[in-house]
Amino acid sequence: MFIKKRSIFHLISLVMVLGLFSCVKKHKHETTSFESLKTRAENLISKKKRSEAIEVLEQMMEEYPDAPNLKDYKLALANIYFDKKEYEAAYQCYKKYYKNNPSDQLAEFANYRGILCKFRQTYGVNHDQTNVKKALKKSEKYLALYEKSEKFSKEIRDIKFTCEKMLIDHEIFVYNFYVRRGMYKSAQARLDYLKEVHTKKHKDLEPQILYLELKLAHHEHNKELEQEKLQQLNNRFVNSQYVAMAQNLVEKKKDEFIF
Repeated sequence: MFIKKRSIFHLISLVMVLGLFSCVKKHKHETTSFESLKTRAENLISKKKRSEAIEVLEQMMEEYPDAPNLKDYKLALANIYFDKKEYEAAYQCYKKYYKNNPSDQLAEFANYRGILCKFRQTYGVNHDQTNVKKALKKSEKYLALYEKSEKFSKEIRDIKFTCEKMLIDHEIFVYNFYVRRGMYKSAQARLDYLKEVHTKKHKDLEPQILYLELKLAHHEHNKELEQEKLQQLNNRFVNSQYVAMAQNLVEKKKDEFIF
């Protein structure tokens, strides 16, 4: 009898707990309406409480994906991530905004900020260049799409140029790595790639490549090719700094290497 009464008591307690949970859940739904969340988010943003604002904005996206003007808050979320220097999270938000609203008046801004996000995730020549390549590709697309716009074009052109130079410097860094290790075929492949891909846009690269070819010939003890490259430098780029650098290298002893 005692066990039976205790079981009934537990059952009643469980019903009471479930009823209380139901009330709490209902109350929570009432206090987190879209308008309530919107007000909270705007208040937190105005006070620059970015981390708390992110939580509220993400809750809005999750609970009210079809709410009117939600795109404005999606862009606000991207901007907060950007201000916090969380560039990959910001990039994903800008990317989705642009994809879903390509004709919006702020689409160009979202595109521009997405490029900045990738560019600000680039590092030195001895690091992976994936983000450099992405920033460059997106810059080229932006300039083709907004060729008549002057809002961000100058900055994007600067980013494009910088990314190209970074990729060139990376290739030269890898070339030097191969030369130091006696991997001459791999070093030559890097020079071939530089000539094929970059010299069309960057004519100023030509004397440097000639110097690097001369340097490779020097390490391979190929005196004939070394002299040929030196002659080309003298004939075509007499005022270049690489002429003097090449002359100094040629005058080194055969077994004396410069890196």
